[in-house]
Amino acid sequence: MAIGESATWRNLSATAGATIGVVVLSALLTVQPARAQGGCETGAIPLATAYILGMPMYAMYMEENLQSYVTKNSAHFVSGGDAIRCAHVLSAALMNSSLASYDPDALRSRDEANARLGALGISPGTPVMSASAAFFMMGQQISRLAAVLPTAARGGPLQSHLTQEQVFAAQLLTSLLQDPIVRASFAQVEPLVRAAAEAELRLLLSIAAGATG
Repeated sequence: MAIGESATWRNLSATAGATIGVVVLSALLTVQPARAQGGCETGAIPLATAYILGMPMYAMYMEENLQSYVTKNSAHFVSGGDAIRCAHVLSAALMNSSLASYDPDALRSRDEANARLGALGISPGTPVMSASAAFFMMGQQISRLAAVLPTAARGGPLQSHLTQEQVFAAQLLTSLLQDPIVRASFAQVEPLVRAAAEAELRLLLSIAAGATG
């Protein structure tokens, strides 16, 4: 079965055109990313799908897990496979985009605004991740995936590609979901989470498209 015909891919694609409720992801899609090359012509879709399945918040809403997906599509994820080659160039492209979009003036303006609010006794709102930081984190995540997926593709164990903070968050999420009330709450935000997953996937594919388009 082709990657694009998988249930996971259909579910992700079904959210195309949905209103993205995550500000930073919407902003990222307006940034001109650095272009990738290499195995992305054929490896971008399996890599992007693996990236989504490897994020705990997204994975809980998907019908397939990362281990089974890599096993079914192992040719893409073995050492030297197109998805792994694509991962290396995508990670580098995301790092370049992080540097290109870094705006120290915006950071200073935000800190100054927060300081003025604090002086007035007003608590600043939830900080929004900058495009530069988001590109950097995505690049790091893809780099870690490239390091562990070849072993899983050969039938070995899927080693963790998550940071300690992500592992803690995943464990906390698993614990919270034991509560029926919490599960019901998460069910209500499923459309938003799927839309966010679609936004990240489209961003990765837009970088890969630079190699062929």
